[in-house]
Amino acid sequence: MTIDFDAIKILNEKYKFSDYINEDPDHLNNPDSPINAMPVLFKDNGSLAGAPITWGNKKLNENPIHIEVKSNVQTLIESAGGIPVGTTITPEMSLSIVTEPTWRQSLGNYWDQTKTAGGSTGGGAVACAAGAAPICLGSDGGGSIRVPASLNGVLGLKSSRGRVSSGPYNIGNWDGIATSGILTRDMKNLSNTLKVLSDPFVGDPFSQPNNIFDYQELQENPIKTAKIGFTSKPPGDLCGIDPTIKMMLLDAVDLLSKDFELTESYPHKFDDGSIREHFLNIIAANAFKSAGELMTISESSIEDLDPEVQYFYEAGSHITA
Repeated sequence: MTIDFDAIKILNEKYKFSDYINEDPDHLNNPDSPINAMPVLFKDNGSLAGAPITWGNKKLNENPIHIEVKSNVQTLIESAGGIPVGTTITPEMSLSIVTEPTWRQSLGNYWDQTKTAGGSTGGGAVACAAGAAPICLGSDGGGSIRVPASLNGVLGLKSSRGRVSSGPYNIGNWDGIATSGILTRDMKNLSNTLKVLSDPFVGDPFSQPNNIFDYQELQENPIKTAKIGFTSKPPGDLCGIDPTIKMMLLDAVDLLSKDFELTESYPHKFDDGSIREHFLNIIAANAFKSAGELMTISESSIEDLDPEVQYFYEAGSHITA
C-alpha cells in the first residue's frame, strides 16, 4: 500500500525520536507503564506542545504557530513513557468527516487512495493503518475518530464525556460532546492507552474516576457477566444505515450474545427531530467562537476559510445566549 506522507508531520528539533531519547533518557525509564517507549502521533489541532500547529488552515500551514503549555493528554502520555513523534493532518478546525482541505490534495484512504480517508482524524487513521505509530490520538464529536477508523480498517475509540481530560485548552469543548480518543491496530494498545489517559485533572468540568480495567488482568480473569446495549437504528432522520453495515452489527451482536446479555434499546425521543437541531446548534455556536479565534491567529478573513467552517460560522452568528 502507499501512503500520503503529507498526512503525517514527523517532528524534528525537540521531539525528533532519537534526540528525544538522548536528551531525556530517564523519560523512557517507566517499565511499569504499558505504553513505555511507544511512539505516539497527535492530531494537528493544538494538542501537542512544541509541534507546528495549523488546525488544517492554509495560512497556518505556511506559517504554523506553537504552544508551550502541554495539554493534559500530552502530560499523561509522556508521564507513562510514551514518545510524541509527530502530528497528523485534519480538515480545517476538524469540522468535516472527510479530510479534504480546499488548499491541498484530498487525503485518500490507506487501502484505496481513490476513496476517502474520512475525517476529521483522517490523518491519524491513515497513519495508524500504515503502521506509522502504534498509537494515534484524535478527537471526536460527531464521528471524527469512528468514521475514519472504520474506513481505514483500524480500531477507533471515542471516549465518553469526562473519561479523558480536555484541559487546559479545550475545556468543555462542544459542551463535552467532543472528546479525545484513540486509534490503534491492536486492542491491547487501545485498552492500555485509555487507562493511561483516564486520570482526571483539577478543573475538568466533566470527569470520571479512572476505573478502566487493566488489560492484562482481563486476560487472566475475563469478565463473566456483562450487560451490553446496542441499537441498529440511527437517531431521528439524521441518516440511513447501509444493509451491509447492519448485517455486520448483527453478526457482532450474535457473537457477543454467546457470553453476555445484550439488549437492543432506542431512545424514541430522538424521533421528533430535535436532536439534529440541538446538535447542530452546539457545533455552530462553538464554531463561531473558534473560527473567530482562528481568523485572528492566522490573519485570515472568513472568505479564506473552508466552506464547512464558513457555513457553521454563519449559522453560529445567529445563535443567542
